[in-house]
Amino acid sequence: MSEPQAFGLNPLVTLALAVAFTLFVVLAWFALRRGRARRRAPAASDAGAAQPRKIVIFYSSIGHGHISAAQAIEQEIGRLAPDARVVLQDIREFMHPLWRWVDERLYWFIAGNLPESFDALFHDFQARSKRVPSLAWLSNDYPQDKVRAFLEAQAPDAILATHYGSAQVLGTLRERGLLAQVNIGWLHTDFFEGYFPRISKRINRTFLAHPELEARWLAAGVAPDKVTTSGMPVRVAADDGKTPGRWRSRRWVWPRMRPPCSSPPAKRGSVTTRSWWRA
Repeated sequence: MSEPQAFGLNPLVTLALAVAFTLFVVLAWFALRRGRARRRAPAASDAGAAQPRKIVIFYSSIGHGHISAAQAIEQEIGRLAPDARVVLQDIREFMHPLWRWVDERLYWFIAGNLPESFDALFHDFQARSKRVPSLAWLSNDYPQDKVRAFLEAQAPDAILATHYGSAQVLGTLRERGLLAQVNIGWLHTDFFEGYFPRISKRINRTFLAHPELEARWLAAGVAPDKVTTSGMPVRVAADDGKTPGRWRSRRWVWPRMRPPCSSPPAKRGSVTTRSWWRA
């Protein structure tokens, strides 16, 4: 009985099959890479579309005026740009919880029972704050690094403060060379000057409630393009029969002025807040 023959492939056929397989693998690899790149690349229509703006507004939960102004601005931005996202942030949330508890009770006790002492302490702080070489040397209850980390996580297109403490933190961060790529604004909700023009010199824009304040800011050396008389936006609560009529009938405190998110009174060198936060 004869043994079975060994069947072998022709060397040329083997070489051709190997070359064909290698070519197939290379082509498949290139096709796979092209498909992944196509999935990662944004569509042309998406690339050209404007992305919704994001605005962070800092306020203080002590004193309803700061909150009311922040809510009024949020409401106006929603009217002007429905796609915009507004983040309201209480600056006091960055305080140590224990100190925040103590500070709030001290504030209301002194303000309610010792108003003369409250005024004396406040004016003494204002006088000392005018003399320090840098805003960073001023006492502040809001840790800069915590505020900075929050803003880095939020990545806003614009930042607005309705409380001088948060505006001071933002001005100090800008003084350190941080937050350079984002517009920083501050709505000053009170009628006094103090050391506050120093804050305005370090941020993009300060919105003031009255022309007299603007004159004081300019006299203190703040550049004209950093100050706007905007009026005072107020979000008035619904009529519950308890709110005095003189407050229910007003939307902002300075009558013939518009709120900061609409066009302020025309004046040389000014631009509207609308263009400011959209810039």
